[in-house]
Amino acid sequence: MPINVDAFKGHSAALDQLSDSCRDATSELIWSYRSGVVSLCWVTEDLPAFTEVLGGTVPEVITISGSNRYFVDLESLGSDKIRLYIDSPNAGEVLLGYYFSSLEHDAAPYEYKVYSSVSKTGVSINRYTGSGDLISEAEGEVQTNVPADWSGPKELLDLCKEQSGSVRIIKKVSKDQSYLRLTGF
Repeated sequence: MPINVDAFKGHSAALDQLSDSCRDATSELIWSYRSGVVSLCWVTEDLPAFTEVLGGTVPEVITISGSNRYFVDLESLGSDKIRLYIDSPNAGEVLLGYYFSSLEHDAAPYEYKVYSSVSKTGVSINRYTGSGDLISEAEGEVQTNVPADWSGPKELLDLCKEQSGSVRIIKKVSKDQSYLRLTGF
């Protein structure tokens, strides 16, 4: 089932500005609430649409990955902390997250994260410098069914619940940070 992206009009200027073809290529929306700031991670299975959203250039580490899904924190575009994510090809790992300062084809991430599954509803995140040095390890995230665990605007939770598909609340174990993940299936 496709996600009704129009239901979220006005909640993310970056989402509102996507072309119709990119909006139609949306497979998930993941709202983040970090330190009092809401941002939106747009997810697609369509590499050309992802490339368009990024302005025409995608770092090679993303394009050669063979990932089935491509994620971008829309509000991070144009900043010096552009957040991109892909599915991990490695057993036991769920996602790889990258922080870039720019989006050239040969851009290298200055930091990356490896999300590993630790249970049916939990992941552990190890964070590394771009050169592979460990910054932090075992940062926990857990999926929950408790609406109060979403620390962002209640209106977004209500809008997500009104959509067809699946809504999941995810929270950081040791930080006041939470996510709403809306999938079209």
